[in-house]
Amino acid sequence: MTDERSDRETELAVWAAVAFPGRPWHRARHHHGAFHDVLLIPHVGALRVPIGDEASVRAAREVEVLRAVGRASLGIVIPELLTGIVESDGRCGYLVEALPGGAAPEAPWSRHRPALVDVLAALSSASIDVPLPPPRSWCGGADFPAVVTRDLLPRLGGSAAAAEQAVQALADLPPPRRPGLVHGDFGAHNLLWAEGRPTGLIDWDHACIGDVAIDIAPLVGAHGSAAVSTMVDDDDVLRRALAHRATLPLQVAAAAHLAGRISLRDHALANFSRRCNDGTLHDPDGAEP
Repeated sequence: MTDERSDRETELAVWAAVAFPGRPWHRARHHHGAFHDVLLIPHVGALRVPIGDEASVRAAREVEVLRAVGRASLGIVIPELLTGIVESDGRCGYLVEALPGGAAPEAPWSRHRPALVDVLAALSSASIDVPLPPPRSWCGGADFPAVVTRDLLPRLGGSAAAAEQAVQALADLPPPRRPGLVHGDFGAHNLLWAEGRPTGLIDWDHACIGDVAIDIAPLVGAHGSAAVSTMVDDDDVLRRALAHRATLPLQVAAAAHLAGRISLRDHALANFSRRCNDGTLHDPDGAEP
């Protein structure tokens, strides 16, 4: 496995040197994500290479999203787009700014909470007059329910009815009273940190103008609704967040299916079924909307 990963890193660095010359790719650190390979050179840039089917289409959407977010007058630092998309030899990628800071420090919720509150406040005050796509564009957009019905339900066995109900509950939510700029994969894991404080917010691929509860949902998944309720003063937003959280594994599975990432799809579906069986579909604490 180590040799295989080393070969993959080397192959990617060789490709990067041709596609984006003049940068020390031999010094890059490789990060293998669910939908991207990333080569990071501190103080130089981060090369994002989408993995799977329709990679160029996804790259184009991600680049447009990052451009739009950059015009939203955010009160937090985000990566600047440094290049357009380069396609060659079956790959495509684009270079973004490498922001200072590192991964979230190991700390209890009480330590992370104030920083998360501040970043959410910055998002809520940002302009929504920017050309961002509809919610869940990364996993099918308006076709997300159809992808679940056609491609995922037949693979869910005894959990299929719960998946159908979760997607319908999401569709039945009334429009949010106040839509906002949504990151779409919000949490300490996508913040860069220095000296215990966030220095930037990265990975904007899921961004949209929509229900702010979308950004509360992953916090519920990470910390539980009881903890998150201490930073959300609107019970309706928290209730909606539980409905969004129930579909998160299905969203990953749908995106993976569309990208031809079969093992990731099946892993996400297994995660959905496990949560159903454990009674933690909406909330790791067991709460329901």
